[in-house]
Amino acid sequence: PAPGQPEIAQKMHGLLTSAGIPAVLNSTRGWDHGVFVPMLLITPKADIPIIQMSLVSNLDPSQHFAIGKALSSLRDEGVAIVGSGLSFHNMSEFRSAGFSSQPNKITNQSKNFDDAVTTVVTSEDASVVEQGLINWKGLPSAKYCHPREEHLIPLMVIAGAGASKGDKGKKVFEDSMGGQKFSSW
Repeated sequence: PAPGQPEIAQKMHGLLTSAGIPAVLNSTRGWDHGVFVPMLLITPKADIPIIQMSLVSNLDPSQHFAIGKALSSLRDEGVAIVGSGLSFHNMSEFRSAGFSSQPNKITNQSKNFDDAVTTVVTSEDASVVEQGLINWKGLPSAKYCHPREEHLIPLMVIAGAGASKGDKGKKVFEDSMGGQKFSSW
């Protein structure tokens, strides 16, 4: 397992609580697959300290965007704020398509949502990013692509951290499977 870094965890706790965001430290919880899998691919030697954060149970996009803003100063200290997830996470639709690589009628729904999220995330206007992500359910086919938002909410945290520094988001991954387009930023 990758090491943690208690000093940074303490600093994160302080930044969150100073911003009025309740936070609790937990040094015994194991890695979630949303942390373990991407970090295993990024650094198989597990030689980068990792601090995992849980999502707030209410999955409120504005609260998660605020978390990113509160933590953004850590970037100035060389701390990477990483979130995992994709623009599409409707597993019942993946299963019904048999995980095939053949496009089907569903492709337009995932494409429309993916394109809309890309437009929001890559905007140079931080208020467009913030309001677009906070109101993500209003984007085309949003609830089809994310019946539950827990796999999209990490994007709110990293966008909050980036937009508060004036950084423009960019797409770093795009693929398709089972007729569904999906991306990460």
